[in-house]
Amino acid sequence: MTTLTEIQTRVSQVLEDPSGTRFSTVLLTEAVRLALNTIDQRAPRLLTTEITVTAGGRDQLLPALEDCLYLVNLSLFRANRTLSEMEPEGEFAYQFEGDQIHLHFSGKRYPKTGEGLRITYAACNRLGGLDGAVSTTLPGAYESPLVTGAAGHACLLHTARLAGTYGSQPEEASRLLAIGQLHLGEFEQVLSSLKVLQEFGFPPGFALDSWDKGSKF
Repeated sequence: MTTLTEIQTRVSQVLEDPSGTRFSTVLLTEAVRLALNTIDQRAPRLLTTEITVTAGGRDQLLPALEDCLYLVNLSLFRANRTLSEMEPEGEFAYQFEGDQIHLHFSGKRYPKTGEGLRITYAACNRLGGLDGAVSTTLPGAYESPLVTGAAGHACLLHTARLAGTYGSQPEEASRLLAIGQLHLGEFEQVLSSLKVLQEFGFPPGFALDSWDKGSKF
């Protein structure tokens, strides 16, 4: 299992700073977090869960969904397990309430007591050792891009720190900025290539529209 420490080590090697003289562990941790956040928006995990409705009605408060970013698909089913997919906007809307999701059904169909909801949602990737994660869920294909993206962010973070440091050399800040932009450019290119290769089943433009933003529909 790849961990935060291993990614930090690889980032330090890319930045030619294996001893951590210029890029501290704290700075590298934040750089990895920023790069992972970008990957989450481009290639989130897809998780599916089912719940039984205990109290029918148009308003349902879902239990906390693990690392949920946004919903992808919602289906209603009865005892015969026949799925009936619900249409967003036309039949339901949702919004986050803390770590839970409030569903409102506005169409003719809405959950009755004893029926079930199957929910597919996009979730954050985890990296063991980062923000309390015990295990790593990030696919292996994204580990090298994560290193590249983190290296880019580390350079930009260090550049910002130098800007506020008395006596720092403008040339060094400019050099780091250029290196950081180079790494982030490569990071974006690789992510775009991987996005084309892997099918997530989202509707066209799905990962870039308002579903990503928090307030839904």
